[in-house]
Amino acid sequence: MKIDPYAHLLALIRQRSPVATPPAVARTLEKNPARAASVERFDMGRSIIERIREIAPDDPRRRRKAFRAFLEGALAEELGATLLTDPDYQRLVDLTLEQMEAEPTLKQPIERAIDMLLG
Repeated sequence: MKIDPYAHLLALIRQRSPVATPPAVARTLEKNPARAASVERFDMGRSIIERIREIAPDDPRRRRKAFRAFLEGALAEELGATLLTDPDYQRLVDLTLEQMEAEPTLKQPIERAIDMLLG
């Protein structure tokens, strides 16, 4: 049995994030449900690793960028990877990240996730 280290954090994201889906993203999902439930599944782990490797080790915002890469990947897996290039999708990621950072009960889980990501 494989233990998914991201499962707990994904559950928190789903449970705690009060951010509404931007209208343009919602319209895309409504018009094309097949796109939302894409047969071609997004490989979250590989994408996150690649994005984190691109962050300079001396970047002062490295920790936040690493978590944003994780969050973007998690949301892409939930909503469909084809939305990654949608400007409204990027705004959704930004809003979700801001809301999560403002929630005191998520501070420790976020820090633990970042530590695992940068391990």
